[in-house]
Amino acid sequence: AVRRWCYRPPDWVPLAIRTEPTTKWQSDYRRQAAYLAPGEVFDVDVAQWGTAGECYLHLADGRGWVFDKKPQIGVLCIPHDPADAEVCLCTYRLAMPCGWLISGLKKCLRLEEDADAYHVGVAVYGREWAFYGGADGTGVRYLTPGAWAPSMLQMVPLGPTKLTELEVNDVIRKLEDEWPSSQYRFLSRNCCHFAREFCRRLGVGPLPEAVLRFDVYATREVVNVVRDGKAAMGKAQTETFHVKDFCCGLAAYGAKYRRRKRCCPRMGCFAYVFQPCDCIRGFITLLRRIRRDKPKQRRE
Repeated sequence: AVRRWCYRPPDWVPLAIRTEPTTKWQSDYRRQAAYLAPGEVFDVDVAQWGTAGECYLHLADGRGWVFDKKPQIGVLCIPHDPADAEVCLCTYRLAMPCGWLISGLKKCLRLEEDADAYHVGVAVYGREWAFYGGADGTGVRYLTPGAWAPSMLQMVPLGPTKLTELEVNDVIRKLEDEWPSSQYRFLSRNCCHFAREFCRRLGVGPLPEAVLRFDVYATREVVNVVRDGKAAMGKAQTETFHVKDFCCGLAAYGAKYRRRKRCCPRMGCFAYVFQPCDCIRGFITLLRRIRRDKPKQRRE
């Protein structure tokens, strides 16, 4: 009986199709230019076991033989499963030194438990893709789905993708060029931003609202606050920032609210005895903007 297999190597190297059931390399394979591309699905009409436990697979289209594993590399070919097209969002809880602050923000924002996702990855076709920071190279890397199982919160199904594994690999190659590790930013360009873009290209989603609100919406608003603070002090809009930039941004938020509501110049109340500063009003305004279902995009 004809069975469908998938070529899914760990090293992303095309596999030369053999003319006979063997794992040895022959010089004429390069001249034949017959290869299996990573992610390619193929039909097998004959399966033959080797002496070292490997299984030789004869391609039903007559191109030749391949094998399911090699001792120096590992598993290369696996039986094709249509369920592998299901896309899942893997959410993880990481140990962070500012965990107490994040817990406080969760209570202020009234977020669900899955808003604890400080790291997310997108699992599809047997690999979990995520975006990481570094000095050079691409920031798009993959692991086995659920590799960080002790810290995993949950796997959220997002539906099956209509793309084949070959098409998904093409999407990944483009993302590898567009998301270098040197451009990772903790607030404005992190793993959650990558997951949203990857799911958009896969045609699935959207991501859970609680994850978006905490890891995307909240970080975007913080970036906006920092930009306002730098603008108020006349500083250049660089990637790095200090606490002073954030506080000045909150004060700018509060000042805008005061002018819009036509409060007193010092925003006093109770006969000017109690005078809360603009930073407090700005922080309250920040929380309100994050808690909105659809925060407004910032015009650049």
